[in-house]
Amino acid sequence: MSTSGLRHVRVLDGSISADNFERVSEIVMDELNDVVGLQLRQEVWPDEDDPPLQVHSLETGRLVIYKRDETEIELVINGGVSWQHGGWNVDGFYIVKPGGTQGISSFGLMQVEEAIVRLNPAIRIVRVNLDEL
Repeated sequence: MSTSGLRHVRVLDGSISADNFERVSEIVMDELNDVVGLQLRQEVWPDEDDPPLQVHSLETGRLVIYKRDETEIELVINGGVSWQHGGWNVDGFYIVKPGGTQGISSFGLMQVEEAIVRLNPAIRIVRVNLDEL
């Protein structure tokens, strides 16, 4: 909490890619047991046989994102997920929880009620533009 009494909640805004996945993951991990906002777009390119950023929808409303390299981190986003115009959109606020480790560190993002975050006068929303990471 800042000295002004306000609590800051970061909102990651933009397209997630293989190039910025590590930095996005670091920010999410910094918010462990706390809240982070996501307004993400992940384009799916059907021409790529083996894309470096893997995205899987296990069931309605759940998205798993990981990078095929030494990163060894996966983000499991629960809720606020939709498919639109050939790509995945994620929109909401999430509490970040550890998902365990079995050769890869997994972080579960559980959606929380947006109004609780947006209408709380003690919370200041801070946008993080992914294009600037």
